[in-house]
Amino acid sequence: ADRVAIEQLIAQAEDLANRGSTAEWLFRRSGQWAKLSFSDLVAVLLSREGASALKRLNPSLGDADIATLATITAHTLMVTVRVGACSRTLSALADLKAALGGEELAVQLKAQAVAGWV
Repeated sequence: ADRVAIEQLIAQAEDLANRGSTAEWLFRRSGQWAKLSFSDLVAVLLSREGASALKRLNPSLGDADIATLATITAHTLMVTVRVGACSRTLSALADLKAALGGEELAVQLKAQAVAGWV
């Protein structure tokens, strides 16, 4: 469910970041203007210029749009981090399960790895 949510959030952010008039759409489609990707949004929103840079890249964006983009981008990054942490936890648990019954030190190290993700 989280992976589907991530894909939907990224699409929503990119659609909002690239919205504009028909002329602006044509400029993007023809390659004269950049089409903003989710990675671009993350980079721009983390930069010092942030909102003003987004307004230069897409003059159609208002303050409310930029606030929405920042919220969607932050939410997407948080869900992505959660998916990664869950994946690493499951992997560490599988390693711990495989180590059970083996050397005590190996089990302790695997248990510590699991504890680091929980």
